[in-house]
Amino acid sequence: MNNHPLEDRLRRSFSQPVQPVDSERLLRDVRRGAARRQARRTTALIAATVIAVAGAALAARALHPVADRPMTPATRPDRHGTVSGYWTIDRAHAVRVTQEHCGQQHCSRIWTKDGAAWHRGPALRWPGRQGDGMASGPVSLVQMAPDGRNGWTWGTQTWDTHDGGSSWQQMPSPGRGGGPAQHLSTTVTPDGRAWGLALSGRLFTAAAGADSWSPVRLPADVRSVTKVVGTDRRTAVLAQAGSAQQLIISTDDFRTSRTAPPPCAALNGEGLTADHDTFFAACAATSRDRATIWSSSDGRSSQRLAEVPHRGLIAAITGVDAHSALVTVDATKPPFPTFLVTGHHAVPVRLGPGRALPLSSQFDGRHGTLVLDVDGRQTALVRTSDGGHSWQLVESIR
Repeated sequence: MNNHPLEDRLRRSFSQPVQPVDSERLLRDVRRGAARRQARRTTALIAATVIAVAGAALAARALHPVADRPMTPATRPDRHGTVSGYWTIDRAHAVRVTQEHCGQQHCSRIWTKDGAAWHRGPALRWPGRQGDGMASGPVSLVQMAPDGRNGWTWGTQTWDTHDGGSSWQQMPSPGRGGGPAQHLSTTVTPDGRAWGLALSGRLFTAAAGADSWSPVRLPADVRSVTKVVGTDRRTAVLAQAGSAQQLIISTDDFRTSRTAPPPCAALNGEGLTADHDTFFAACAATSRDRATIWSSSDGRSSQRLAEVPHRGLIAAITGVDAHSALVTVDATKPPFPTFLVTGHHAVPVRLGPGRALPLSSQFDGRHGTLVLDVDGRQTALVRTSDGGHSWQLVESIR
């Protein structure tokens, strides 16, 4: 038995004559191996470059979207965005605005809901470096006309859509003598017309389908406008006329109008709203810790509905139907109570968790849905099936 097999193999190898080396073949093998290695390196480099370029392109598209970017389906809004505006069109459709990061700036993104799916829409951005240092994008709130096609989103700029929110165009800022008006707040009345209120107190309007603003001619003694609300048949303006507040009511977009005193002398913009049939006003009496709620079908003659406990300012009033409204009191600390004013009574109701304020004019009477601002950190959609006495959460978006 051989106990040294390795040594035997080595001995036999050394005893055999050495064959001459084929140098040409050796060089061919070396060159062939080098070529294979170089090809593998080149392929890997190309693949890495393609991946890097594709990744950079995707990142660029995500960070620098354009306003006419086609909409893509998504299960929920970007988790990095903050919801700033929400509008229900019907039970299955809605529009919302989020504030997101777009490169070195904040931008505003529009989302549309179709059934259970949210669609990620265009990002609205500041031009050039105009938005550097801004805490949000150029728009924050949104409101759609009843037709679900025409809508407006606004903040520092105003954009409009005529295709249900798939694409948006920036509206030129109105002004007098070529000078732009500063920061419009926008209200859409049930007839589908938008009303833009400038910081100067001047009023502008845009019909459904229009891409520009037109000035509204009000009585000569009107110095400023603080609120615009509308029913299906009438539009009312809360204005400072001379030394007194006045309600200016029109049925033909203020080509003609009538003037009436408001139900109280200290009515502010937060205390005035309307549903499809009725105007509502909440008049706070600071000396009595009570607020009186009034209703009017024509804007000129008002009927007293009820009183609500009042230990702070009226934060919101929202019409529910022709005979009832929700009133939220912005007290000095939570809870912030909400009352359903109906049948000459004020009944406490609970809308949602924490501080829940109804966003004015965002109650959909056809489907009983109401949009809430909850603690300033999330938007909630709630629904009622009993005229506003009880509310159930439909959707909560942080």
